[in-house]
Amino acid sequence: VWLGTDGKGLSIYEKGKFSTLGEKQGLSSGVISSIAEDTFGHIWFSTSDKGIYRYDGTSLLQFSQSQGLRNLQISALAVNNKGDLLIHHQLGVDVLNPYTLKFS
Repeated sequence: VWLGTDGKGLSIYEKGKFSTLGEKQGLSSGVISSIAEDTFGHIWFSTSDKGIYRYDGTSLLQFSQSQGLRNLQISALAVNNKGDLLIHHQLGVDVLNPYTLKFS
């Protein structure tokens, strides 16, 4: 079970214990607002002001405006039936292809 926190990063409850992804693992914002899992089993989550991250089970990869995200204040994440990550924010919806890591 994945849990977003209000200041302490992303937590996972697995095999009866909690572990957390935070600053030590490269997370630059501790406030997590939305979480989704793609068809590869990667965990995607949004932060309050630093865009989105992908966790592949080992490392974090951050996506922000320099990669094509139009707004950093994400309100919701979802995965559609094609496997694309849908990213909702004040300007609308961005779509991230998890195969190419390109936005549309």
